[in-house]
Amino acid sequence: MKKTFHKISSVLFSIILLVFAANEWACGAKPMPRPTNTERESKRPLYPLSSDSEPRQKPAAETELVERTPATSPSSMNASEISSKDVVMRPPASGDRQNIAPSLSYPDLTFQKNAAGEREAVYRLKKGEALYSAVVVRFTGRVEADEVNAIAQKLLEYNGIGDATKIAAGTPIRIPARFLDEEILKGKIPPVASRSASPIRPRPARPRRQPQSGLHVILDAGHGGSDPGTIMRGWVEDEIAYDLMLRIKRGLQDRGVKVYSTVRDKQTGDRIDGALANNRDEYVKVTPEYYMEDSRVALNLRIYLIEDLYRWMRRRGIPAENIYMISIHLDHLHPALGGAMAYYPGAAERASQFKAGGSIYRYYQESRLGTIYFNRRESENAEAAGQAFALDLIGSFRSARIPVHDYQPVRSYVYRRDHKWTPGIIRYSRVPVSILLEAANLSNRNDLGRIRSASFRQSLAEAVVRAIVAQE
Repeated sequence: MKKTFHKISSVLFSIILLVFAANEWACGAKPMPRPTNTERESKRPLYPLSSDSEPRQKPAAETELVERTPATSPSSMNASEISSKDVVMRPPASGDRQNIAPSLSYPDLTFQKNAAGEREAVYRLKKGEALYSAVVVRFTGRVEADEVNAIAQKLLEYNGIGDATKIAAGTPIRIPARFLDEEILKGKIPPVASRSASPIRPRPARPRRQPQSGLHVILDAGHGGSDPGTIMRGWVEDEIAYDLMLRIKRGLQDRGVKVYSTVRDKQTGDRIDGALANNRDEYVKVTPEYYMEDSRVALNLRIYLIEDLYRWMRRRGIPAENIYMISIHLDHLHPALGGAMAYYPGAAERASQFKAGGSIYRYYQESRLGTIYFNRRESENAEAAGQAFALDLIGSFRSARIPVHDYQPVRSYVYRRDHKWTPGIIRYSRVPVSILLEAANLSNRNDLGRIRSASFRQSLAEAVVRAIVAQE
């Protein structure tokens, strides 16, 4: 009985299939043959890319560049061996720990994966460019000589390049994502128009001033006392910074701006002359004055002094947006880098409070303030205002033909030992517009030659003054 039932069921099933097929044929539909493995491979969408061309047709979904596994390892592959045939397009994998922003856009960079599946960027060197400045400084956020050299050496090994001075124009340089400035991966650093123009970015809104109250500027000359800062061929950072401070102070006072300084050189006083006296007689102008025996204590006392001045001005009814603080320094960076640079405090890099620990701070009136608190709104406003003024300052330098840093002359941080670093003097300042000016790089031969000239220092100071008084 069971066998008969199965035979009947099989016959009925066959009849149903025949009727269905006949109906489909009558409607004009043709069954689609199953593709072979070869046909599947030929229909896979491939988008070969080169550095100067875009794919003819991009997928609708967000895509990334993914490098096919080469026969050699990344460390042994020569940069010139990378071909457009080695990359394909595919949707980004979810949960990738090195997440790249979907809308990421940065000039001259393409993003892909290396043989090990790790993310990397590719940059093609242009004629006249060097690995150190055009790649390491521009894309990794490192500026100090030791760190720039260390990253450059790792990139040479990663790309299989033996000599950094013999890299041909057009050579693709692969940069592992772990070396990139993290803001690039987040898509937050805007493109740079050129080496001679300000970065293209949404300009922060400039705070409205109250002209009847006038401008009030706190000037800080970096280092001093037992800490001379950088010394290069007999030229001392703290003496140059103090000279620049005096020139800026005089220029501002001549224009009716109220100026307050944090440092006093007992030998030099307010005297400006071409020759810079190399002495160690600098004091922080707290009460009583502190001889700069310990650079850490000196920095903390400056922070407290700036806070005390700010509170004093606010009690007198001076609007916060009329108060500025500028700390003047000179860099000691990789010698390939030159020009001025301005730091402003980023909200993300600022802690919620500052307090210096130690019994020494009980002896000074200003440091008895205790804890300085920062709220989120203040920090965000300070970031926007500081960035806006820093851009104005760099613009004033360019107008005066004062050299500025080639890549990102305005920034909120650099990397030190693989961590973001913002100078403490501005990171812990509640003055709404607080910037640190690196007037020149003493390690750069051209910068050193210029800053040694009293007339150049005067021109630089006048450019700072013009940028400040233009805020009224």
